[in-house]
Amino acid sequence: GSIEIGRRLTEAKALVKHGQWGAWLKDRIDYSQRTANNFMRIYKEYGETGLAEKSQSIANLSYTHALALLDVPAEERAKFAEEKNAQDMKIKELQEAIKTLKAAAFLKAKSETKQRMEEIQKLEAKAKQAEANKQAEVKKQLDIAIAKEREELKRANDTVDSLQSEIKELTKK
Repeated sequence: GSIEIGRRLTEAKALVKHGQWGAWLKDRIDYSQRTANNFMRIYKEYGETGLAEKSQSIANLSYTHALALLDVPAEERAKFAEEKNAQDMKIKELQEAIKTLKAAAFLKAKSETKQRMEEIQKLEAKAKQAEANKQAEVKKQLDIAIAKEREELKRANDTVDSLQSEIKELTKK
């Protein structure tokens, strides 16, 4: 029934002029916008997607149970409802089970994030080492080039000195 109410509210909202939805709800059916939004969300998540038709454990849920299960990720919802026998649980029990599921999902995400951060740190360290190695190689190549240039300069200076000595000798003669 909640799915059907949500479907009809969704259709009605599409027909009501912009900005008139709240007044229409109050005048016609005496629902708050929050309640109407909840019904429409139930329709969208369970009816429009066909989930209620595919899963008996979803189709048999009460309004409050269906609403509570919206806190379970869509891809896990039917399996969770079936495994926990959600339709037969008291709403407090269901909310507690959902809370536990969310806590476990949070811890898993936190662990995965920590692992990713460690991988990033390892990659950053490798990048720094590679950069240091690259800089060391460049420095080595520069040192070799500088040494060759100094050697050539020394030979050129030696040649200049030798030629100056020859010029002096020739000038004396």
